[in-house]
Amino acid sequence: MSQFFNHVTALPKDKQQVVLQLHTGEIVSPVEYSETLKKFIVKFRNIRQSSIKGWAALTEVQKALNIPALSHDELKAIRQKELESIASTQGKTVNQVIKESMADLLV
Repeated sequence: MSQFFNHVTALPKDKQQVVLQLHTGEIVSPVEYSETLKKFIVKFRNIRQSSIKGWAALTEVQKALNIPALSHDELKAIRQKELESIASTQGKTVNQVIKESMADLLV
């Protein structure tokens, strides 16, 4: 883990605003932790241009935070685990989940 990110098993306080570091190296914010739901809630929204102070390229933020980039194979393995997780919670095979994901893209 980097110097400011806590391990995912060390949960934040209820309704605490946090920044997530994903396995892919992406940074997601704003995010709120819900103790009741036992999960992180991502609050996507449109942001007015006038409210933006600045931005940074993700690769530069990752470099500054010492977050190593993942290889293509590591990203592929993470995606496979995600598909397996989805399949197991829905009682479907990984192939069914992949087909449904592809169908969603074609809509």
